[in-house]
Amino acid sequence: MSAAATSVVVGALQSDDNGENFGAAYVFNVPSDGWEYTTEPMGLTATLISPDWNYGQRFGSSISPTTEAIAVGAPNFSTVSNSAGAAYVFTGPFNSLFAISDAAKLSPPDGVAEWRFGWSVSLTTNAMAVGSPGLLSRPGAAYVYAKPDDGWVSSSDAAKLSSPRSDTDRNFGISVSLSGGTAAVGATRDSEAGSAYLFTKPQAGSWQSTSEAIEVNAPRGEGLPLFGTSVALTEDTLVVGMPSGTDPGAVYVYSKPASGWESVSVPVKLTSPEGNNGDLFGASVAISGDTIVVGAPGSRDNYLFDAVYVFTKPSSGWGSTSDAAKLTPETSEHRDWFGFSVAIDGDAVVVGGKSNSRYPRSHDVYVFTKPEGGWVSTSVAPIKVLVDRSGYYLDRNAFSVGVARDSVFVGTPNSGGTGVVYAYEDFLDS
Repeated sequence: MSAAATSVVVGALQSDDNGENFGAAYVFNVPSDGWEYTTEPMGLTATLISPDWNYGQRFGSSISPTTEAIAVGAPNFSTVSNSAGAAYVFTGPFNSLFAISDAAKLSPPDGVAEWRFGWSVSLTTNAMAVGSPGLLSRPGAAYVYAKPDDGWVSSSDAAKLSSPRSDTDRNFGISVSLSGGTAAVGATRDSEAGSAYLFTKPQAGSWQSTSEAIEVNAPRGEGLPLFGTSVALTEDTLVVGMPSGTDPGAVYVYSKPASGWESVSVPVKLTSPEGNNGDLFGASVAISGDTIVVGAPGSRDNYLFDAVYVFTKPSSGWGSTSDAAKLTPETSEHRDWFGFSVAIDGDAVVVGGKSNSRYPRSHDVYVFTKPEGGWVSTSVAPIKVLVDRSGYYLDRNAFSVGVARDSVFVGTPNSGGTGVVYAYEDFLDS
């Protein structure tokens, strides 16, 4: 899509043979020589739909793509006997209008899970982690599924990761991130500081159910109950978000010691350049290589804009800092929650949000690309994806976003009442 292109979105509401409603959105670009008749949607290549058509399941609340597949969480999925949630894996290519045939449904072992299974998901080329943070007094859990040799299929064969604190933990699984043989799981709490946990796959064999983990915390005196709201993991770096409604919030970066994660390093602290209370800095985090992206959906400039910050690793290594490039939308209405979700892969940062208004709102997803000279503060996104314009009251809820190589994915968990995921395959390349 051209950076200078002007776009228009056309919504379509359709019904299947059973009377179920579903919809789609199409993006058309204005050619340089003006409009001409066409029926070809520009950019959007597929609309991923839940195979179960479960109303209110919030399909798309969480997504995690790779270059070959995408994981999708539906934490409100329910049946007559079970309302734990669900998770799916769709295998590409993503080039059919309504794609459901390539979906594998992943269920908890023995059909038993903590509530909100699918609240968080993380997919790699050979495994998938699913967070199930529970409800009320339930501590929550996380599950790791190994990809079969022949590809993803519906399965309940998973290793269950449990909190080392047992029933004293809360919201264990609210965030998950999987990298190689390590899984990071966040757990927020009501009164005491939250935690993140690192689970390691046995050197020989597959993932095993366990509660043995390394607990990671903010430095003494700095931890808040929402520490662990977001996590992002690479082979040698762990990023943990700690947003706050009363404090500015913070993000902590842990580097893997030479001896391994068994001896967790003292973290460095990333903070918002503005440092305003209620910024919710750290509500979302993402990492790719030497770049960390932090969402601050409560951040406000003159009560208009929320913000996303991009931190670049110095040549000397990560250090505590508030020096970051600030990304904002060109225009915004108060509480658009720009930065509620963020994703990065290489030189592309994708930012989504949600509306906190009771009135129908339009939602945009912004794609920022790294300038040749490096990341700089800007409110001009080269690409803006417009989706979910149906105007339903419930459509104000959260976006999830993902990017893998040149493809962009957007989850709209209440579209059509059940939720959809929009796939823009090879979007950045075009």
